[in-house]
Amino acid sequence: MNAAVQEWFRHQDERGLQTFLALEGASRDRAPQALYELEGVPEYAPLFASIPSFENVLPLSPVLVRVKAFSPIVQWFLSHDRYGRLGLFLAAGLDVGDAAALFASRLFPRKENGGHVLCRWHDPQVLCDCMMVAEPVFPFVVQGFSSVLMHGHVADCIDAWVACDIPERSVRWDETLSFAFMDALYEVRETRLLDMHIAALRGGIRQSGETVATKAHGCDVRIFPGQIHDTVSIEEREAEQAELLALKAHHESSDLQDLFKARRLMTQDRAADTDALLPDPTTPTRTRTT
Repeated sequence: MNAAVQEWFRHQDERGLQTFLALEGASRDRAPQALYELEGVPEYAPLFASIPSFENVLPLSPVLVRVKAFSPIVQWFLSHDRYGRLGLFLAAGLDVGDAAALFASRLFPRKENGGHVLCRWHDPQVLCDCMMVAEPVFPFVVQGFSSVLMHGHVADCIDAWVACDIPERSVRWDETLSFAFMDALYEVRETRLLDMHIAALRGGIRQSGETVATKAHGCDVRIFPGQIHDTVSIEEREAEQAELLALKAHHESSDLQDLFKARRLMTQDRAADTDALLPDPTTPTRTRTT
């Protein structure tokens, strides 16, 4: 197990808190069934279950599952490289049902004119990017929880494990929060993923330095060593995007990670058969993302 993850679980256990893993439901087939295959009798709750207007999309709901450090679900989550896009760890003094309802109320707040805001704030990339915004987005999302551990990008720390311990008394609900910045965050995210991919192609990824301890919006934040790379130019991005678009059109695949993998293998072996590199999109698989 990654040392940062192990340390986080140990710290929450010492504090007597329950630990949970939030998994993206829409990006994998049969998410609840997969939990039973891994855990036997998992304790979990769909986040959409507490919001009646989301009843029709309940099968796509993110899932909050109670875990321990060495739960089979955690081992799967780490070993299959799911942490970069699909979820994050949370800790709270609540059972899984109450924690899921609370988390859902923070992720999908009700709008003044009715309905709910449906944002991917449970995506660790989005949460990390939110921490870079001047508005108090991060405490707004996790209010009611005592700690969050995620894997993603924060400032210049790329691909880092980030632990945030939240002092409850200093976290306040901000009802004036604007949601307009979400499109910009997605653009930042896609650019960073592309830059990391380009850096991997040219062999320029290296490890960052020591653990960074700082404060963000009243939260104690620790950024564990991750991966960094040199600056990627606009010309490099445009050229690589053209290559990826050609692969996407040829294979009719929209899975960015699959396209990245195919491009890396093509770079390593120019004679590689790309038809054999990308999964058949018509064949469902339990670990495939969309």
